[in-house]
Amino acid sequence: MRIVITGASGQLGQSFFHWKDKFPEFTLVPCPRAEMDLSSEEAIRTYFAYNEFDLLINCAAYTHVDGAESNQVMAKQINVHGPSYLAAACVRKKIPILHFSSDYVYHNTLNRPLLETDPTHPESVYGRTKLAGEQEITRHTEQYQIFRSSWIIGPFGNNFLKSMIRLMQERDELKIVEDQIGTPTYSLDMAYDILMMIQNKKHKNYGVYNLSNSGVCSWFDLAMYIRHLGGYSCEVRPITTEEYPAEAERPYYSVMNKSKAKNQLGILLRPWQEAVEEAMKNYFSESFVKNTPGC
Repeated sequence: MRIVITGASGQLGQSFFHWKDKFPEFTLVPCPRAEMDLSSEEAIRTYFAYNEFDLLINCAAYTHVDGAESNQVMAKQINVHGPSYLAAACVRKKIPILHFSSDYVYHNTLNRPLLETDPTHPESVYGRTKLAGEQEITRHTEQYQIFRSSWIIGPFGNNFLKSMIRLMQERDELKIVEDQIGTPTYSLDMAYDILMMIQNKKHKNYGVYNLSNSGVCSWFDLAMYIRHLGGYSCEVRPITTEEYPAEAERPYYSVMNKSKAKNQLGILLRPWQEAVEEAMKNYFSESFVKNTPGC
């Protein structure tokens, strides 16, 4: 099976390629922006016309949550128009599309694990564009899987885990928000389990799925666990959302119910604590990134 991956050089895209040798039956094909500009419908049409593949995994996204507030045009191009053009092209080629969305699309006041059928009410430009991207995909095709993930961490790209390790090594004190509750998603766990799901031929169980590691924590809890594992002396102090200046509004509670992914796709990611522990070991492994197959 030939699988094209857009956003191949990003955090999630690289995580898929990390596992490529574990799935020799798949040919993972990176699709950099130089080959297919997601803001250009013509570029996407051309790429699809001259390349043969069986499945598209769209990892491309504008993920700078605060930056989206002042770069709305770019956020819309990548998070809305891109998925729309890709979905339409997949329909013409008669292949499925797998796409990644965000817990930010919920942003409701339900203080319980969120279901895929719960109301969506995004309060940030980022959240609104991610929801609009979902809607464009479902408007064009029925052959889709949309994965709403949260708090992505891992060895590639920029993320909270890597920032905390760096800052705890540099500073004596950090202030971390404690009243935003959710669950981390380890990018390598998610990529591996999705490839396993495809291998098990469940990628045609179409629909929207919540997907993150198991468990619940706050950003403060996550920072404290990183501090514990790393043995850092940096003082970590809890603060409220109001005390942390940010351009975009974040959801206070975005713990997701993942039972649908477990029951229909056979995906159940391990507890976030185990994932963070492995992520930190990989971070400090000199051979880890070097031995990751390139994109």
